[in-house]
Amino acid sequence: MTSRLYYSIWNKLKSLPHQEARDVGVSISAPRVLHKRIVKAVKKEKWLDVGQKLLLSPREAMLTHSRENSILTFYLTYTVIKEDFE
Repeated sequence: MTSRLYYSIWNKLKSLPHQEARDVGVSISAPRVLHKRIVKAVKKEKWLDVGQKLLLSPREAMLTHSRENSILTFYLTYTVIKEDFE
C-alpha cells in the first residue's frame, strides 16, 4: 500500500492538540503556483478521512489555510458542543 502524497500534511494537522491546530497549524513551503493544488488535495484528504469524522462526532472540524509568500499554513478549528460547557 502506498501513501498518498498529501496525507502526511493532513495526518500531522489532525494529530495536533485542538488549540495548537487552531492557532499554530501546519506550515509547508511550496511554490505559489502549487498552493491551489495543495489546498485542494489536503481538503480531499480531510474529506476522505471517515475515521476522523466518526471519532469527532458530533463535533466537526473546519479546515482553513493562509499563505504568506511561499509558506502555506493549514489550520483546523473544531466546533463547540454542549459537553464542552458541562
